[in-house]
Amino acid sequence: MKKTRWFLFLLVLVAAGAAVFWRARASGSGAGAGQAGAKPAGPQAVAVLVAQAESRDVPVWLTGIGSVQAFNTVTVRPRVGGSLDQVNFTEGATVRQGEVLAQIDPRPYRSVLAQAQAKKAQDEAQLTNARLELTRVQSLVKNNAVSQQVLDQSLASVAQLTAMVQADQAAVESAQLDLDFTTVRAPIAGRTGVRLVDAGNVVTANQGAGIVVVTQLKPISLVFTLPQQNLPSSAVTCSLGPLRSWPRRWMMRVRCWTRAAWNSSTTRSTATRARSS
Repeated sequence: MKKTRWFLFLLVLVAAGAAVFWRARASGSGAGAGQAGAKPAGPQAVAVLVAQAESRDVPVWLTGIGSVQAFNTVTVRPRVGGSLDQVNFTEGATVRQGEVLAQIDPRPYRSVLAQAQAKKAQDEAQLTNARLELTRVQSLVKNNAVSQQVLDQSLASVAQLTAMVQADQAAVESAQLDLDFTTVRAPIAGRTGVRLVDAGNVVTANQGAGIVVVTQLKPISLVFTLPQQNLPSSAVTCSLGPLRSWPRRWMMRVRCWTRAAWNSSTTRSTATRARSS
């Protein structure tokens, strides 16, 4: 009796498992048939935004390889010779126009200036005396006390001394200019390079090596080439306002610049035209 119960229990379990298996298989077949018979979905709808039409500027991008060049590069040379007493700049520093860069021994040029001033004072004294003499001679000529020849000689003496005073004034100005040149100043605003001569050396006027090289960095020039077919549109864009340049490595804005010049010639081999700012 006990064995019969276990047999019936196992038979019920097998029947229940078979029923679950066939039902699951039938459900899978129906789902596959439904998917096979379904139609493919169409393209999804795209959202459309409505805005009022208006006129505005749009950016124009032209890619080209160029180089950054300084507007001005000046080799500062001494304009007079002498011992270089001081060097007043730091290598790589930014200097203003007119800033003192070096000092040459001014004592010899002060002496030359003093000599020129003394010579001028001497000739001015002689000119004053000649004018007084001319006044006396003119009075005597009116009374027929002296001849006309004496009057002519006095007039010539005054004219000669006047010319000598003018020459003395030119000598004074030249000596003063040489004295001013003993103070070497920056001709432009920019950044100094390596010091080319040290203090204590004897420099000569307009020596080839110079004292230092000053490079102007603000503003700076950007030179590059563009295809010739882009030249008209680029010229119009430049006339409307400033352009911007981005370096390729960092992809960040460097500065705004305006067009200064277009090259007047086109390279035939590459059909490009040089552009500078």
